[in-house]
Amino acid sequence: MKNIVPLLVAVLLMSFANLPYDSISKFKWNDKNWAQVEKDNLLGFIDRNGTEVVPPKYTFVYPFSKKTNAWAKVEKDGLLGFIDKNGTEIVLPKYTFIYPFSKKTNGWAKVESDGLLGFLDVNGKEVLSVD
Repeated sequence: MKNIVPLLVAVLLMSFANLPYDSISKFKWNDKNWAQVEKDNLLGFIDRNGTEVVPPKYTFVYPFSKKTNAWAKVEKDGLLGFIDKNGTEIVLPKYTFIYPFSKKTNGWAKVESDGLLGFLDVNGKEVLSVD
């Protein structure tokens, strides 16, 4: 019995070492259909089948929100963008700040990059470029 316990511990540790992620959250994202995964301090998502829908490449992921067209704001290398509920990058992470979409700005979101301001429309396209 004494020999079996260390063997079981070793087998368990080896099986966890083969996991592709450092951590996996509860299924609470995207209408509870996705779990957030972390690998090397980067975040992504898997679905309930364990299929990777967003590879771990973001340093931070904000919740999906009606204020952001049901998109999730993502941060990569200190820059912000958006993903949709399919995991597609709607707006590439290239802004230092993204303000909420607002009726005051024709439903657009003000964006900032290197001190320059621009606007995104509800489809994620630049209406007024920051370039």
